[in-house]
Amino acid sequence: TGAAQAIATPAGYAQQLRLSADGQRLAMSLITMDSNLWTLAVNQRTPPRPITQNSNFRNTSPGFSPDAEWLAYQARRVGAPT
Repeated sequence: TGAAQAIATPAGYAQQLRLSADGQRLAMSLITMDSNLWTLAVNQRTPPRPITQNSNFRNTSPGFSPDAEWLAYQARRVGAPT
């Protein structure tokens, strides 16, 4: 618990925010010209860190493992049928 706090993200539209079970990390899909995943440590003043950087795929739907050690996500090749 605590006061609401703004999160600075790189330019783009952050969506699909997921908090790890231990509450220490936040994952998000950042939509720009492509779609990549970013994470940040919730209780630290460090900027978000890119997890994926591939313009050939739309990387979405992040989800942490129960122990918060792994991050699963969906990767779809740009231009592939949905």
